[in-house]
Amino acid sequence: MDRELQRIQLLYKENKIEDAIELLILLNNKYKNNAELLFELGKSYFIVGKMKEAVDNLLKSVVLIKTNYYAFELLAKSYKVQQKYFKSLRLFYFIKKQCNNINVDNEIINIYLLKNRYDLTLKFIHKLLKDKYDKKNEVLSFFISQISSLNANNETKKVKKYCKQVLNILKKDENIKEYNSILNELEISERKTFLKSYPRRLTVSLISSCNLRCKMCPYNKNRSVKLSQYQVNNIINIMPYLEEIEWNGGEVFLYKNFDDLLEKAYMNKVKQYITSNGILINDKFARQVVEYDIDLTLSIDSVNKDLYEYIRERAKFDILCKNIERINFYYKKFNKKSKLTINAVLSKWNYQQKNNFVDILIFAKENNFKEVRISLDKYERDKNILKKMINSFNEEFDKLKEYSVNNNINLVRIVPDTFDESSVFYEDNNMQLYKYKIFDFFKEFASVIKFIFTSFVNKNKDNIEYENRLYKNKLECMLPFKKTIVSFKGEFKPECVCIDFISKLSESKYIFFIFDLMKYKIFKYFDSLHLYYFEKYKREKEYCIVPIYRNIDDVWNSKELQYFRQQVYSNKLHCLKTCYLPVKVRQNI
Repeated sequence: MDRELQRIQLLYKENKIEDAIELLILLNNKYKNNAELLFELGKSYFIVGKMKEAVDNLLKSVVLIKTNYYAFELLAKSYKVQQKYFKSLRLFYFIKKQCNNINVDNEIINIYLLKNRYDLTLKFIHKLLKDKYDKKNEVLSFFISQISSLNANNETKKVKKYCKQVLNILKKDENIKEYNSILNELEISERKTFLKSYPRRLTVSLISSCNLRCKMCPYNKNRSVKLSQYQVNNIINIMPYLEEIEWNGGEVFLYKNFDDLLEKAYMNKVKQYITSNGILINDKFARQVVEYDIDLTLSIDSVNKDLYEYIRERAKFDILCKNIERINFYYKKFNKKSKLTINAVLSKWNYQQKNNFVDILIFAKENNFKEVRISLDKYERDKNILKKMINSFNEEFDKLKEYSVNNNINLVRIVPDTFDESSVFYEDNNMQLYKYKIFDFFKEFASVIKFIFTSFVNKNKDNIEYENRLYKNKLECMLPFKKTIVSFKGEFKPECVCIDFISKLSESKYIFFIFDLMKYKIFKYFDSLHLYYFEKYKREKEYCIVPIYRNIDDVWNSKELQYFRQQVYSNKLHCLKTCYLPVKVRQNI
């Protein structure tokens, strides 16, 4: 029978669950009342969603072997899916009492929340936090995820109650990260615009230079600009509060002492994400990526050697493959699951290549990648080419989807279904700072005065409308409350990638865009006299100024970001409704 069980495990790996079920039924008829076979059969039915059959077989299995707690756990989960919460809870409490190797605390919390028994949820969490318990952080993280879900669904009263009670029993010094996250959720539920909590997510562009000269990239890679030590220290200081940090470039592995930053983030239990071209990953970096559970995204637009090296000029496909092999060596050595992702850009250079993205998926399967994201070249200006690219991708998409499902690869589409000018975000080619001349300064100042006057006239009306909407609406976007961005010039910016956010900013030319900058040197000598602290964005022919700051505290509660929080609360800002990205990507950018 051992040989048959090995064959079943192989079918599991190949995602052929129905074939495994057929084989298990035959074996079960041959070896009647075998607890191991019944457990495997129950597990297979659970995977395919046939809960009645799963429960029947798992019950028979636990009757035969009363110490198979994994069978008890799966049976409890099956009851939960069937919404038989009482039976499920009894089993989870039985497992908690009898077996220390299986942690079911999150399952118990989840059932209490599903039954709207928030009093029992809090009581259970209280007990866990007060007892000597080595998985408090895990419970708190799960609790925070549930609270975030409630906040997103506008269950503000429940969030306030839970957060306040849990904050009362938490020791701030011992649980800095969790305390900050719960405080952040509480402030969101209370509709605060000025936040005492720190950012929970950070996107950091470490360096502008890159070892490659990719066809679609507009950045000036010859001029190397990198974060100063002052800005690095600023980031390190808030690491104890951070849940996630995303490292970008240029090419991040060019940044000196990047390995030290990765280690500091890891020591502070910050989930890390890296986007790279993968060419500079040496043995030390490969080990860190795996050991620190870093999600690594590699930019690969084609697995045709010649086309890849043409698009990614200066790259060598053989070196890329060698580095991927090195990373996979450590995944195998540490017995960890892959956190590798491919980011492929649909561009005018690869859209005509037959089966280009199918080949990328095959490459991903062969090289242990868990996910493939396909995005549109956002710097392409030619509308006819954009239409051809999208139409070509649509013709290939069904084949991509079928392969990804059959081979257990998560395929993320970041390409619009149809070409729509409003869904394409353009950035300025030179990506330089927007330098206002003196004439432009006074012209802008005049428009600000006009805006203030009209705002003052409508102030009372707007305030009443805002108060009426404040608690009634679901929050469409969480980014202004949880995340900020740091550029390689060391500038903290209150922005995200959302089109609606950027366009609203261009419409709202408040006087603080100018007067707040008086704190800094407005006039700075370079090639001429300029107003320096603005950055330019372009969406079609629409320009937008984005203020920048020199530390996280200033940007986090800047007037711009407070204004946008207010816009989200009153449901005037619909970031996710105007964004063409898929839901999973929208919520995590």
